[in-house]
Amino acid sequence: MKPLEGIKVIELAEYVAVPGAPRLLADWGATVYKIERPQGDPSRHLGPSFKMIDFMKEDYNHCVDMMVGGNRQYICLDLKKPEGMEALHKLLETADVFATSWRQKALDKLHLDYESLKEKYPGLIYAQVTGYGDRGPEKDNPGYDTICYAARGGWFRSLPQEGDAPMNWPNALGDLPTSVALAAGICGALVKKAKTGLGDRVFISLYHTALYFLTVGIVTSTYDNHYPSSRKNPPSPLNNTYPTRDGGWIYLCMPVYDAEFNKCMDLIERPDLIGSPVYSSYNKVLAEGRVTEVVNLIEEGFMKKDADEWVRIFKEKDTPAGKCFTVDDILSDPQAWENDFLRKIHYDNGVDGIVTDTPVRFQSMGLPPLEQSKPIGYHTEEILSQYGYTQEQLDEMKRSGAIVVKHHNCE
Repeated sequence: MKPLEGIKVIELAEYVAVPGAPRLLADWGATVYKIERPQGDPSRHLGPSFKMIDFMKEDYNHCVDMMVGGNRQYICLDLKKPEGMEALHKLLETADVFATSWRQKALDKLHLDYESLKEKYPGLIYAQVTGYGDRGPEKDNPGYDTICYAARGGWFRSLPQEGDAPMNWPNALGDLPTSVALAAGICGALVKKAKTGLGDRVFISLYHTALYFLTVGIVTSTYDNHYPSSRKNPPSPLNNTYPTRDGGWIYLCMPVYDAEFNKCMDLIERPDLIGSPVYSSYNKVLAEGRVTEVVNLIEEGFMKKDADEWVRIFKEKDTPAGKCFTVDDILSDPQAWENDFLRKIHYDNGVDGIVTDTPVRFQSMGLPPLEQSKPIGYHTEEILSQYGYTQEQLDEMKRSGAIVVKHHNCE
């Protein structure tokens, strides 16, 4: 039995931060109904923004999968029409979780806010992500991870080298940690529901999640450790990046400077500096302003060999350091493939793709299923018929536009 088998989730959400949580729950056995507007989740149309142009002319499901959209059943309802809203409430009557990313004003207008649904469905878990939180001057502002998480959350300015431009942020890099946090909160609420029969509101913001994941940077800044920093003047030279002879980069991770300095000198073949009275005590290095000197001597050592040669040496010496991979390196990494961190997917139109798999595994259930996403409203008739709708009613709802059903993207 899968851990969440029998749990039913209604997802009224777009892009990544909220949909990423139902994707995790689906992998763990939950049934997820993704409710889309007639125009569909905007994620369906993002392909050109990521240079996914050739096949995007014919098929946009690939982009939904990129935005963690698989392993769902797709229902399209126009909630502005009474029949569409009625259908949503029929689904909510049997749901355990309602997950939404819609802005609060829209939810209030449609009476889909927490208080309204709590009154109707006291056992329903209401899972919500906002940009900036429930209070404060920004609470009603729209939010994307690049704005709320990366920009306001300090990541754009903390990660580059000091004096450099803000970093290039791969989209959804802040959404997905938020998804994991939301999934964890939902699971906590499910435990409460199992004990009491009552639901709860699980609420998370992109901004708060950004600050939580930047905890070390925020806390240490109160002790004069500031970001952005320079790799020439890092918090510790033994916890730093170094270039290699072939243009690669190595990350050296020896957190306790005094205990590991001699090991580092042995690694870079500088036996003359082992036990150095000048460099082996980090308090002395800091007091005398020699951090950059230590960085430079370590850098000289790393520049004598190629990155892959250093990787071999690290393994031999059991050293916590590694090559800084590019995405191309990841795509050819046997460690990622042999553990199914990356998985291949074949689409109905004949295109083969690669997707990242969700990171939580259960010994009892093995590899999670991998089902490609479907066109807008693909499962609408099938699911609503299970809730008592006749074919005549469904045909009338199609004519009125209350539901949309597409079985092929060209329709």
